[in-house]
Amino acid sequence: MTDQSELEHFKDILNVYTNVVNYLIQHKAKFKPAKGGAAAHTAEDEKDDVSETYMTYEEANEIAERSKTGPGFAISLMKDGSKPRPKFVDFLRKYNLLSQGVLDDKKRLNQYFRVGGVPITLQIGAGYQFLMPAKTFINYGWVNINYIFDDSGVTALKCWIPKPQKFDLTNQRLNALVNRLAQDPNYKGLKQPVYEKRFAEFGLHDDAITPGLEALFNQFNALKVIAERNAREMADETNGIFGFARLKDKIDEAAIRPVQVKPEDAERTNRTAENLIFHGAPGTGKTFSVLRAAAELIAADNADESGATKELREILDKAEMSGGNDSSVDSITLFKVLQKNSRFEFVQFHPSYDYTDFVEGLRPVPVKADADSAGSADSADSTVPTGSGFALQAGTFMEFCARARKDSGHQYYFLIDEINRGDISNIFGELFFLLDGGYRGVGVTTQYANLHTKAFSDKYLNEEGKFDIPDNVTIVGTMNDIDRSVDSFDFAMRRRFRFIDINWQSSIELRFEGDTTAYPQLNKVKNLMARMNNAIAGADYPTLNADYALGASYFASMAQAESDEKYDEEKAVTWDQKIKPLLEEYLRGNVDGKAIGDLQNEWNKKDDKSASDKK
Repeated sequence: MTDQSELEHFKDILNVYTNVVNYLIQHKAKFKPAKGGAAAHTAEDEKDDVSETYMTYEEANEIAERSKTGPGFAISLMKDGSKPRPKFVDFLRKYNLLSQGVLDDKKRLNQYFRVGGVPITLQIGAGYQFLMPAKTFINYGWVNINYIFDDSGVTALKCWIPKPQKFDLTNQRLNALVNRLAQDPNYKGLKQPVYEKRFAEFGLHDDAITPGLEALFNQFNALKVIAERNAREMADETNGIFGFARLKDKIDEAAIRPVQVKPEDAERTNRTAENLIFHGAPGTGKTFSVLRAAAELIAADNADESGATKELREILDKAEMSGGNDSSVDSITLFKVLQKNSRFEFVQFHPSYDYTDFVEGLRPVPVKADADSAGSADSADSTVPTGSGFALQAGTFMEFCARARKDSGHQYYFLIDEINRGDISNIFGELFFLLDGGYRGVGVTTQYANLHTKAFSDKYLNEEGKFDIPDNVTIVGTMNDIDRSVDSFDFAMRRRFRFIDINWQSSIELRFEGDTTAYPQLNKVKNLMARMNNAIAGADYPTLNADYALGASYFASMAQAESDEKYDEEKAVTWDQKIKPLLEEYLRGNVDGKAIGDLQNEWNKKDDKSASDKK
C-alpha cells in the first residue's frame, strides 16, 4: 500500500529537480566546453550567477582525482549525500524553485530532500559531462531515475538499477550487485525491472496523483528494498556476519511468494514457502532476534489495525526513538505484547512435549455431575466431552493455524524455541508431509479424526474437514548446536527446514548493532570475545571446539559499563558467575583443571579499546 504523504512529497521533490534540469537545458550555452569535452568555466563565466551555482571545473577535477573516479564522475547537488550545497540553495532561491519558508529554515531544508528518511539526490556530471543523459539522474540508494531529454526539455524518466560501464573499474561492487540481482526471485518477479515512461504521464503539474507517478514511486521503492537487501547480504557474507536486518529479511522472505517455474513462462507460477531454523552457540541472541523480527514484521503491516498490533507499534516506536537496537527494547515487555497478538505464537520444545500438546489429543477435563451441563458433542466449545474425564482438544499449533486460516490477508509467525530438545517425530506426526513448502494448503487426516465433531471441524479444520498449514504461516525454530538432550535432529525434518548458522561474530551485530553510545565498552568486548572464542576453537581438549563459542549475550553488562573501572568489575563478576561455570560444564571430566586455567589466563589479559578486526 502506497504511503500517500510520502508520495506527495516525492512529487514535490521530483518537481523541484525537474525544474532545475529544464532550466539548465534552456541555459546550457552559458557553459562552455573545455578540452576533452568537459564543461569548464572561464573567468567571464564565473561572474554569471548560474555558472557559480555549480562547481567549477577545477573543483570537480579535484574531487574526481581525490575519489579516484576519473572521467564520468557525477557531482551531487547534495553535500555529504543529504544536505543541499550552499550554491544549490542559492540557485533554488534565485529562481523560486522552492518555497522561502523551507529555504529559510535550515533544519527543514536539510530534511526536505528525503523520503522515508532516505536522501533523494540530484546528480549532474558537473565538471565533465554536464547534462549528458547518462550522468543526469536522481539517486535513491542503489536506484536511479535517469532524465531523458532533448533541447526542448525533459521528455521521459527511466527508473532502474544501472549496470556499470565495462570500463568503469570503480563500480565493481555495483557490478557484483547487478549480477546478484539477476538471480533474485523478487527482482525477476518484477513486471518491469526497468520502468520508463513519457514525462507527460507523471502529471507533475496536476493536482491529483496520476497512476504513472504512483507506479514510478512504487517501482523506486521496490527496487530500493531489493537492492539494499542484496547489498547488505553481500557485505555480511564477505565479512561472515549475519546482522539483524539480514535475519529479519530471511524470515520475511520465508513467506509464500510467486516463483517462476520456467523463465520463458512468466505467467505460470508455483507457490513455495520455507521453514527456518536459526542455530548456533548459546548466548548468540537467536530467540530474541526472531521475536524482535516477528514483532517488526507484524507492526509493519499497516492494514492490521487491531489493538494488539497498535500496542506493538507503540513499543517499537519508543525503541526506535531511543536508538533502535535491542538494548532499547525491553525483551520482557516485547514478549508480553507479542503474546497478546493473535498473529504470533511461541512454544518451547522439551522431552515431555508431544503430539497432544502440539496438534491435538485427549486431555483431562473436569468431570461434571450433571451430564447436561457438560455440553453436547456439537457444542461450539473447544473440547468434546467423553464422559470419562478426558476430551479431545486442539493443540497449540492447530489453534494457531485456525486463526491464520480465518485471516488470510495477514502473515502469521510461529516460533519454536529449542526445537531440537523435543522428540520431533512424536510431536509432528503426519505434519511432516505438510511442512514441505510445496504442500501448504493441502489437507491431511489427523490421528484423532474419528473424534472430530462438526463444531470441532468448523473451528479448527479446513472446508474439507482436514487439517492443513495455511499459506500465511511462517514457521521459525531456534536451537543450540551443543544441546545434549537429543543425539541427532531427525533427518526428515532437516530436509524440511532451512538451517541458518548464527556464529559468535554475528551475535555481536545482533546484540549490539555497533552502538558505542549505548555500549561504550563495545570495542573492548569485541576484542575479549575474539580472544576467548579463538582460544576455545583452538583448544587441545576433545570436549571443546568452535560450537562451544561464547555469544554476545554473556557480555552485555560489560559492554554497558560507563568507565574502565566499572568494566573491570563487571568482567570479574561475569567470569565468576557466567563464564567459568559454563566452561566447567563444557569441560566436565577434565580433572587437572589445566583447561580452565588456560582459558582464565586468556580472560584476564588486558583488553584493548581499539576496534577489533579479528574474526
